[in-house]
This record gives sequence, C-alpha cells and structure tokens, in this order.
Amino acid sequence: MNRDRVHLGRLSRMVTAGAFGAALALAAVGPAAADGGGNQTPVVPRTNSPATAYASIGTVPTTRMGTIWAGTKVDMQCWADGAWSNGTNRWFFVSAPGIHPQNGSSVRVSGWISANKVSNQRVVPHC
Repeated sequence: MNRDRVHLGRLSRMVTAGAFGAALALAAVGPAAADGGGNQTPVVPRTNSPATAYASIGTVPTTRMGTIWAGTKVDMQCWADGAWSNGTNRWFFVSAPGIHPQNGSSVRVSGWISANKVSNQRVVPHC
C-alpha cells in the first residue's frame, strides 16, 4: 500500500511538472503564433563587424571585392571551406551593399566573407 502511494506521488509530480513545462512552452510561443508572427521582425543574417569580401578563398583569400560594414544585412548564397581566417576556415558567398575597394564608392558587393563575420546565420547549400 505504501509503495503504491509513493509511486502515485511520484507520478503526480511528474505529470504536474510536465504540464507546467508545456504551459511555459505554449506561453513562450503563444503571442507569436496568435498573430502569425506578423509583429516580429524576422531575424536576418548580418555582418557583426566590417567584413572584406574576396573573389576566391583558396589557401589565401585573393582579390578584394569590397568591404561590407558592420550590421549590414547579407544575402547568404552558399558556403565552402578555404583559408583560415577569424578562427574558422568556413566562408559564405554573400551579396550586400558595401564599399568599392579602390575608389570607396557605394556598390553591391558579392564575394566570400569569413563565417565568423556573419551573425544570425541561416542554412545554405555547399557551393
């Protein structure tokens, strides 16, 4: 009899904890789900510091294509492994507004930037 009470007591606590956890999970997503997430700003990939974009990333990055300033939204197209830079050898091919490397004019920069320069990364295919 006592074993049954102990077992029921444990079972009751587990059910209560599970229900509480489920309620917390629903509360966390409830407002976003209620309005379809329309009030939330989508998380987009951005540079977290100024990033130099390169034409190629073999053993050494070559040909500067331009600079993308910190906080700029980037269009991540694909990834590849190449030269080590900023603690990683992973690179993303991106396109974003930036600065021309020779004359400093505003241009659309397309090229390879170090993965550690991109926050809010999304899944992209291998190049």
